[in-house]
Amino acid sequence: MLKKLGFFICLLFLCLKSFSITVTDSTRISLLTCSPGNELYSLFGHSAIRLETKNYDIVFNYGTFDFRTKNFYIKFARGKLLYRLACGNYDRFIEEYKKDGRGVIEQELNLDLLQKRKLVDALLENYKPENKYYHYSFLFDNCSTRIRDIIETNCGEIVYDYSDNQIYRFWDMLDKYLCANKWIQFGIHIVLGTDCDRIVENREQMFLPDFLMMEYSKAKLKNASGKYVKLVKSENEILAYTNKAPEIPFFLKPGFIFSLLCFIVLIYSIYGHRKSKKLIFLDLGIFIIVGLIGWIIFFLGFFTDHEATFPNLNQLWAAPFIIPISIWCLFTKNHKFKKLYFRFCTILIILAIGIWILSPFVLPMNFLPLLCILLIRYIANIKPSINN
Repeated sequence: MLKKLGFFICLLFLCLKSFSITVTDSTRISLLTCSPGNELYSLFGHSAIRLETKNYDIVFNYGTFDFRTKNFYIKFARGKLLYRLACGNYDRFIEEYKKDGRGVIEQELNLDLLQKRKLVDALLENYKPENKYYHYSFLFDNCSTRIRDIIETNCGEIVYDYSDNQIYRFWDMLDKYLCANKWIQFGIHIVLGTDCDRIVENREQMFLPDFLMMEYSKAKLKNASGKYVKLVKSENEILAYTNKAPEIPFFLKPGFIFSLLCFIVLIYSIYGHRKSKKLIFLDLGIFIIVGLIGWIIFFLGFFTDHEATFPNLNQLWAAPFIIPISIWCLFTKNHKFKKLYFRFCTILIILAIGIWILSPFVLPMNFLPLLCILLIRYIANIKPSINN
């Protein structure tokens, strides 16, 4: 009861900007690392800072946003939605993760009194209304990197041990969490660009909560006496991870569905070729869907603040011009232009397949049958042009 009362008093004074937390040697500051959830926003886990004293127990959380924000979905899509530092009751924080079956690991930081005071002062300064909001960046400025940065800035020199770190590309790291949901993996591989193809520097790997926790477990901190001590004083599993993502039947995964569609399109295309039929409605459906994907990629790359969406090599097979030009070519009598256009599209698809072969981490396996569907229909539309 005293902790809850202290928490509400803390929030009241924080809102009035006249409250300072008394930090003593017994004050505990911990990194909380939460396991992934099943929703898109929770697939990669979460990080937060716990501050515990005699009278209150609170959590500072950089990963929140306000659904009531005006034009919320438009701002979210354009990367202009402001995230904020929130402060909440520890018990309520844990209860939410317990209900979702998500695990929580606590690492108490081995800070001296001066380091604790500096870190708490910085958190309170960040929590002020004029400072709490920031532009979220999925790969470079999120709930984990903010915690890493504020601890590095206010707790003195931290030495990380990268000696046994593996070499990762961003795709390697992301796919560890995306492989359980192939449709989300498919969508994210479409919209994210070539930034995700590069090697991730050791410090950058801490954009994922699990990797921040791993680095902290090995790191050392320089204390007031100039000695290097372990950054993590103790580690404790508060909640066990129990909620595993439900397994999707193989026949509902994109790889199987696209392979089945590819087989149907191939058989139907052979039938249309033998019967000299133009299968216009099939082509309209394929080109409109792929063209819409192209416009989404184009919009995210050129008209948003998302840092990882441009450049995007998926524009080779999903380009915005597919909708107007391909549809026009299906009905035009200008067979010379039509043949030239579909040959050009065929070359782009072959290039995309070549990238898939050389860089399988860029495009997952389930992309190949989708590319083959386009290749089949582009080639099929070249042949009638030759005959006319």
